[in-house]
Amino acid sequence: MYKVFKEKQSENVASRQIFADKFKRMNLALFMPKKGQCDTCFAFKTGNISEAAHQEHLNRKQARQSKETDEKKGEDGECYAITMDVLAVQLVPQLQASALYFRQKLAVHNYTLYNLSTNDVVCYVWHEGEGELNGNVFASCIVNYLVNEVGCIKAIILYSDGCANQNRNVTLSNALLTLAKERGVTITHNYLEKGHTQMECDSVHSVIERRKKNRHFCTSSARSTDTRVKS
Repeated sequence: MYKVFKEKQSENVASRQIFADKFKRMNLALFMPKKGQCDTCFAFKTGNISEAAHQEHLNRKQARQSKETDEKKGEDGECYAITMDVLAVQLVPQLQASALYFRQKLAVHNYTLYNLSTNDVVCYVWHEGEGELNGNVFASCIVNYLVNEVGCIKAIILYSDGCANQNRNVTLSNALLTLAKERGVTITHNYLEKGHTQMECDSVHSVIERRKKNRHFCTSSARSTDTRVKS
């Protein structure tokens, strides 16, 4: 950044130390994304794919612009715009004791649905003893959410990644088709292009990951239930 600053400031250029001190006093910092870049976009930068292939990839990326448009429609009450994604598998118990490394842990799953129209969030949480990670489970979560939380009284637009196990399968398609016929509404499911699947529900997952740091989690006899979170 200091190199760019010197190029832009041709006269009276401050030293690097003064620049760093001023940068710190202004409470600024450089942010390094935790996740890597899109594989296709990075391959194009390194010259491993053609420009035509990269342009086709960018054309499929237009779903993100469609999501912004549908979000505005949702705010105006024309439809329900919803994003959904599953959090990375969480292992419990989580303790600082080194002996825990050799113990078998329980896998806990969290499927998050974020209503762009209202900013309401519902997380469906279960462990591996209650259900698997397959199309039947995810379809059950989505249908339950649309019936009990949304109400299916106007058009519904869903956004997700293209993971076949979660979203891009015949089980979920048939479940949404049946629900649309029963309730007399239109349900549209859009898939974001791989590498460009950042969604609002990811912010919920980020909060969970931050709150987990330096905390202890143990298993209990309580059953998992869906958890509502207001954002």
